[in-house]
Amino acid sequence: MQVVEFTYRSTMIKPSVFLFWFLRFNGIYVCEHFLDIKDETKKVLYSQITGGRNISEFLESNKGDVEICLVCDEDDLEDFHKNQSAKKISDVPIVLLISDSLAEQQSYETNGEAALIIYRGNCDVQLLMDIIHTFHEMNLIDDEEREELDCVANWFCSMEIHDLILRGKYFYPTEEHKEFEVMADAYRKAYDALDVCLHTESFFADSGIYSQYALINMQYEMDLYCVRCNKAKLIPSTDLAVIGKSFLAYTHKRQKLEASASMLLAQIYDDLLMDPNVAYEYYLPACKPYNAYAYFKKGIYWKNKKEMNKAKEYYRRSLLSYPEYYRAWYNLGTCYFYDQQYELAVNAFHNVGAILKTKWSKHVLRTLEIDYLFNAYKCCAYIYNKCFNNINLSIWENLNAVRVWEEIDKSKFWEIISSQNDRNLKEKAKKRLDITQSYQQIYKLALKAGNEDLIREFRQKLIKIGE
Repeated sequence: MQVVEFTYRSTMIKPSVFLFWFLRFNGIYVCEHFLDIKDETKKVLYSQITGGRNISEFLESNKGDVEICLVCDEDDLEDFHKNQSAKKISDVPIVLLISDSLAEQQSYETNGEAALIIYRGNCDVQLLMDIIHTFHEMNLIDDEEREELDCVANWFCSMEIHDLILRGKYFYPTEEHKEFEVMADAYRKAYDALDVCLHTESFFADSGIYSQYALINMQYEMDLYCVRCNKAKLIPSTDLAVIGKSFLAYTHKRQKLEASASMLLAQIYDDLLMDPNVAYEYYLPACKPYNAYAYFKKGIYWKNKKEMNKAKEYYRRSLLSYPEYYRAWYNLGTCYFYDQQYELAVNAFHNVGAILKTKWSKHVLRTLEIDYLFNAYKCCAYIYNKCFNNINLSIWENLNAVRVWEEIDKSKFWEIISSQNDRNLKEKAKKRLDITQSYQQIYKLALKAGNEDLIREFRQKLIKIGE
C-alpha cells in the first residue's frame, strides 16, 4: 500500500491532521479531497487548469490503493454518497470513518460498499489500530506490515508526534534558545524512542519498510526544524543522505514505497543540503499521477531559475492532481504576474480565496493558509492599482487582506490542534505580516477615491500604530 485517498470536510481539523501525518510519516502518500468544496468551485478550478481538455483518462489513473472517507453528520454522508454515485465503477476499496453519533442515529450499514469504522471523537492509538487492522482485512497489508504499523502507531501516539510535527512545521520558528532546546530535546526523545522500539523487534529494524521510512523521516524532521530556526543540525545531512540512498535501493528491491523514498531523499538534498540540482533528480521518480507535491517542488525549481514557462507547466501539472492545492495556485499566480499575464494572475490568486473560503468562515485557518491568503489579496490589490488603474478594486482587495490579518485572533486552529495553547503563536503570526503597509495603501487610495469613511478609519489605525 503506497497511496491513500482521504476525503473529509476541510473544517474537520484535528482528525484529518492526525490521520494525514500518521500516514505520511510511514511513507504513505495522502491525496486529499474535500466534501465541502462546492461543485461549482471545482469546475472553475479544473477549467483553468485544463483549458477544457478531456482529462477523464488521467483521473482514472490518479487513484489510490484505498479511500478513507470521514463523515461526521448527515450533510457529509449525503456528499459521500453523491461523490460515490458520480464516480465510474472503481475497484478502489473504501473505509468509511463515521462519527458515533451519526452511526447511532442512522443505524448505519454500508451494504457492502465500504468497511465501517466508528469514529468516537478521539485521535488516539485505538483509531489508528482500527484503520490498520481494516487495511489488513482488505489485504492491503500483510501480517508483518500490520504488526509494523501497529508498532509505529503506538510510538506516534505515546510520543505525541503529530503535536510535535505541527509545532515544528505549521507554526513559526522560535527565536528563543530555551524554546528551541525544549523542541530539539522532544525531537531527540521521539527519535530515540522509535529507534529502541524498532530494534526491540529485529525484523522491523532490518526489513520493516514503513518503520524504516518513519525513522529516516524523523531524522529529516529533526534537522528541518533546526534549519528553520537557524541552528546547528542534530544529524549530519551527508550521513542522512547516505541512509536515504540505501533505503531507496531497498524500496526498489522490495518494489514498495519507491516514489516516497525518492521524494524523501529529494527533500533531504533540497531542504538540508541546499542542493536543488541533486534534489531535482530525485523528485523526478516521485512524479506519479497522484503526487502533486513532487510536481509543485519542480515548479519551485524552475521558478527560482526564472524559467517561468516550465514553472507554470509543473504548477499546472501539480494542480491537475490536486486542484485544491492553494500553494500551487498562489505560486502559479506569481509566475503569471512575472510574465505580465495579469488577468490570469488575479484568477489564480482568487482561487486561493475560493479554496480557503469555508475554513475562513469557520475560523479554522492555520498560519500558512493565513500567510498565503493575505499575500494573494495583496498581490491582487497591487495589480488592480498599478496594472489596471482600478482604485476601488484595489481598495477592496487591500480590505480583504486586512480581514485575513484580523482572522489571526479569531482562528481556532491553534486551540483545536495543539495541546499547548500559546498566545505567542498568534502574536508571531501578526508580526510576520506587514499590516501597516496595508493600512497605508488603503489610506492613500481612499484619499484618491475621496472615501471619507475609509480616510478617517485608517488614519486612526495608523495613528494608533504610531503611538
